[in-house]
Amino acid sequence: MADEPRAAAPGKAARPSRPDYDKHDQEVASIDAEIDRLRKEQDALKERLNKTDTRKGPAAEKRNRLVSRLQEIRTEQSGLRKSRGKVFDRQASLAASIGKNTAALKAQQAKLTYKSTGEIDEAIAQREGQIESGKLRIVEEKRLANEISGLRRARKHVEQTEALQKMIDADVAELAEVDAQLGDTNAQALSEEHER
Repeated sequence: MADEPRAAAPGKAARPSRPDYDKHDQEVASIDAEIDRLRKEQDALKERLNKTDTRKGPAAEKRNRLVSRLQEIRTEQSGLRKSRGKVFDRQASLAASIGKNTAALKAQQAKLTYKSTGEIDEAIAQREGQIESGKLRIVEEKRLANEISGLRRARKHVEQTEALQKMIDADVAELAEVDAQLGDTNAQALSEEHER
């Protein structure tokens, strides 16, 4: 009667029963045995892994080839980065030069009434023809002579704008070549190979 739990009085909690030490010891022993079995299995697997030599054999040769190719790719990518840096600098300087020269060209063209030297030469020839005809008064001839000298000055400005336009065209062509150089590199292919 001493081992039986007492009936709880109404309003009071029942007293827990006394633990069974033998049952507890059996459960601990079975858990310890399972732990020992798993440790032995783990040790056996570690031993198998340690016995395999990764420095020899076909797998090691393949690994060494892959490591050496990876190193080659890294070296190539480094060289490409350095050369691309120079190309990007050249690209930026060309773009800045084109922008500056285009702004200067537009400013010069806004001041000019004639767009080409051919137009100016025609206007000069027309005015000289009028002067040589001899039908004009002296005042008109002086006015036309002043226009001709102004046209010759304007011709110099038009020649400067044409030279500036040629510089811009040369820079645009060089920029296209630089862009083509950037497209020719196999950086993307190397990067994809490196990621594999």
